[in-house]
Amino acid sequence: MALIGDYTKYWLEDDQQEVREVVVTYPSILPEQHPDYDKRGVTETIIEPVTVEKSQTWENVYIVIRTYAIEKEEIPHFEEVSMETPDDPVTPIGLEKGWKMSLRYAVYANKEDKLMSPENYILQDHAYIELPPMNESIFKLGYASLKQQRGFEQTQHDE
Repeated sequence: MALIGDYTKYWLEDDQQEVREVVVTYPSILPEQHPDYDKRGVTETIIEPVTVEKSQTWENVYIVIRTYAIEKEEIPHFEEVSMETPDDPVTPIGLEKGWKMSLRYAVYANKEDKLMSPENYILQDHAYIELPPMNESIFKLGYASLKQQRGFEQTQHDE
């Protein structure tokens, strides 16, 4: 199994040429161990680089999932915390459970390159997928899920 077609990789990067001013007001109540404790109630302007989205597209590539990892996700839910009592311990009130799949994939110039030398890929990256209830092959699900991710819209299945 594999995907064949155009693949676009997206990432975020700080633009070193362009900056923006951000006005930050710190809460008047912060726990003593907070790194900004001395700035309680202060408003300041900070300068930070603008984050821009970058992309690169490879045409007619061959994409193979090399690693599947499935992990159980348990996210604790908490009651809302009052700003008047930020140091009070917070007790979870429940767990949200689900499954996630981590895919590590390799992008090759073509199928022949993959067959001749599996370590000769253009790039290797990963994607995280929330799993629906499983009723099909984990491998088919991996490729179907990867195909739905941004950047894989122009790929087709290759059995």
